[in-house]
Amino acid sequence: TGLEPLARVYVGDGLREAARLGGQGMRFDLILVDPPYRTGLAQAALAALDAAGAVAPGAWVVVEHAAQEDMPERAANLTKVRAARYGDTVLAFYRPSPGVDEPGAGPAPPLVRGDGPQASGHEEGC
Repeated sequence: TGLEPLARVYVGDGLREAARLGGQGMRFDLILVDPPYRTGLAQAALAALDAAGAVAPGAWVVVEHAAQEDMPERAANLTKVRAARYGDTVLAFYRPSPGVDEPGAGPAPPLVRGDGPQASGHEEGC
């Protein structure tokens, strides 16, 4: 992608890394959360990221989870603004809750499926 100089990838236990990095004052604009399905770790990760202060104003937090797994509309100071289902997988998009300073906030970027039409907005059944 050519974006390597603009990104940092951290490998480790997500809950511990959120606390460690947030404790160092690091804030992230885009956070991808993909824990093992049906473990409850997706919701725990949202709470840990918020508690650590690791979510920058205006950030996107994207959680991949099983379609059978319910994700909350709100998790700590994050609000789900969109969900898109792809077979047995759902991508849930969270933003800092309304009232939180969100510079650069805007509509969710479009999702493009590799094998079909563009998906946008909240998909029925998610």
